[in-house]
Amino acid sequence: MSPVTPDDHARGPEDARITLVQYGDFECPFGLQIHQIAQEMREAFPDDLRVVFRHFPLKYHPHALNAAIAAEAVARTGGEEAFWAYHDRLYANQLALRPAQLGEHAEAIGADREAVDQAVQEEEGKTSILAQKRGGVRAGVRSTLSLFIDGELYQDDDVEDALVERVIKPLKEGE
Repeated sequence: MSPVTPDDHARGPEDARITLVQYGDFECPFGLQIHQIAQEMREAFPDDLRVVFRHFPLKYHPHALNAAIAAEAVARTGGEEAFWAYHDRLYANQLALRPAQLGEHAEAIGADREAVDQAVQEEEGKTSILAQKRGGVRAGVRSTLSLFIDGELYQDDDVEDALVERVIKPLKEGE
């Protein structure tokens, strides 16, 4: 996995004890599961956990790439806080990711709807989004039911056990 840089979307302290990196697809139910787990853990351990999101739009999710493009447009025009608000809204509305709805979601969080609509129409940022996906593939990511915990990849059935052993237990012991 490539190192986390300031170009990544991250929330939580840079010096957190544990860093989770999700390669996600806003339309994928497995990506939603990882998002929900990471959100719950971040809320439970806000000073000890950093969550990083990288795009991994799957071809068989017809709206995933446009959702990623829209999220990047929100980040460009509204900053990191707006990106995360939009990110959370997209995951909460996985069945409403058609292009017109992406603009509505932007408007709902106070982001620039026109910028989102234009970005989706012109596929702005598509190259960098697909580069993130290729980086995930090079790092071994096969699906969105994947999570890096401090640089180590866990996938599929291993994710749950890894979260308990590598995140929850150590953080609870450190309380």
